[in-house]
Amino acid sequence: MMHKKPGASVVRKFAGGECSRAVRRGLDFIYAVACAPEHFAVYGSDLLNCFYFIADTSRDAALSRTAGRMGRERARQWRRERPALPPEADADTILDYIQGSYAADCLGFGDPQLNNSSRAPPRVSTRATISYSTRSSSRRPRTRRRSATAAGCGTSAGANVVARAGRD
Repeated sequence: MMHKKPGASVVRKFAGGECSRAVRRGLDFIYAVACAPEHFAVYGSDLLNCFYFIADTSRDAALSRTAGRMGRERARQWRRERPALPPEADADTILDYIQGSYAADCLGFGDPQLNNSSRAPPRVSTRATISYSTRSSSRRPRTRRRSATAAGCGTSAGANVVARAGRD
């Protein structure tokens, strides 16, 4: 007995470019959110990562170029707004800077000075930064990421593996 793939009828329903147009509308919406200063101030590093990952992994060349252009424009703004790590940065701020800086680097807006400042001895332990859980007093890591390439930028979405670390 042959089984249809789940969602096959949905894919056929959006044939003829409808799916591509829907994805483009979604990307335009994300860009509009990223251009709102109040949203970019809070979610800028996440939005940069979104643009970078779409640009790096999309099979649609036009979508990839558009996401890259949007990401580069927002990365330039992110770098202008965050020239240095704040002196009294907490763990969340440091993590946000690391993630945003990584995405900006990958989008072509590197800042070696900021990257080096994030490598300074942390005021908060790495263990506390990556494993804090409000549900328990345990501070052991829950997951760890392994990258398929040590270089960092230019990996495909499937190159990162989330592996269990420790027991629940």
